[in-house]
Amino acid sequence: MLLALGLCFISAACYNGGVVLQSSGAYGSGDDRILRPSLFARLVRVRVWVLGTLLNVAGWAFQVWALTLASLTFVQPALGVGVLFLLAFAWLVFGSRPTLRDVLSASALAAGIALLTRAAPPPQTGTARARTWVAVAVVLAAVALAPLALRATKRILGPLWLAASVGFAFALTGLSSEVTSRGLETHRPAVLAGGAAATAVFGAIGFLTETSALVSASVTAVVPVIVVVDTVLPISLAPFLFDERWPRSPARVAALAAGIVLSVGGAASLAASPRITSLRSPADEKRLATRSDRTDP
Repeated sequence: MLLALGLCFISAACYNGGVVLQSSGAYGSGDDRILRPSLFARLVRVRVWVLGTLLNVAGWAFQVWALTLASLTFVQPALGVGVLFLLAFAWLVFGSRPTLRDVLSASALAAGIALLTRAAPPPQTGTARARTWVAVAVVLAAVALAPLALRATKRILGPLWLAASVGFAFALTGLSSEVTSRGLETHRPAVLAGGAAATAVFGAIGFLTETSALVSASVTAVVPVIVVVDTVLPISLAPFLFDERWPRSPARVAALAAGIVLSVGGAASLAASPRITSLRSPADEKRLATRSDRTDP
């Protein structure tokens, strides 16, 4: 479990570092390409965005490795530790000291992960029937693809709806990452390739939608929604899709539930912290600077 936790730390550091670089590279790409795949044609020429993407790929590789050692119920919330790296970066590099709320949120996240190391179910090898997989995949994919479908009719969802769609897309990548780890463990190339392909497709869809959501609303409102949906959905589906057996003891069930609530709540609260949102959204930084210039005498 300690090795799995360490891999989650590395994965989360790569993911969050990648997000910061991608946000920096994507800012100013033009609203005309929001929710359009042609956005990638512009971004692949931006070095910082490409570097951020490579960091995300590295983070995914460490996540899959962690999933070969621990259950999805443990790994998915544990990835929330990435916000701690951003908080430390903002403090050490920019001198943005954490507030009491940040400290309490970080403590809740740490306590939740500590509980999960004790109460999360071990990894399993069983999977659900094909029809269950199809039903779940259709529902999640429909919600994830809804913004793109509506964009074709010149309709754009509100930012919170977009954030929820992003959460569904990234929840699918969490599930497909578990599928990839199963293919890796059982030496089944078709399963591994299918999981990797699904992760790439819905990761790209999630990025497109997230970019649109961050353009139309503050990161403070959008990111916590993504964090909660992206974490809770895979955990809720893990017992049905991957045969992860939750404990039967009332005490262990309570510890597992508390671990999930504390880790998800702490991560979501930290994701909304101004010390972290300023790193994740260059657009917010520029808007704040503009407002400051307008108010200066």
